[in-house]
Amino acid sequence: MASYVVSYDLHDAEISDYILFRDMLRSLSGKAITESTWVIDHEGTAEGLKDALGPFLPEGSRLFVGKLDEDPKNHALVNPL
Repeated sequence: MASYVVSYDLHDAEISDYILFRDMLRSLSGKAITESTWVIDHEGTAEGLKDALGPFLPEGSRLFVGKLDEDPKNHALVNPL
C-alpha cells in the first residue's frame, strides 16, 4: 500500500460540494494535513485514485494526486491540523 498526497481546488463550489468531497476523502481513510491537502493510503495507482475522486468534484475544479516517497525524512510540514 502506498501513501498519496491529494490536493484540490473546488471551482464555484457550494458548501455541500466541500462536504461531499471531504466525506469521500474520509471514507478512504484520508488524513487532512491542510484544509485542501490530504494524505490517503491506497492500494492502487495515483491515476486510479484520481479516477475515484474525480466524479465528486464540481466542473472546473482541480485535483492533484501524487505518490509520497516512503522515506519520512523527505516529508516536512509546519503547523499540521
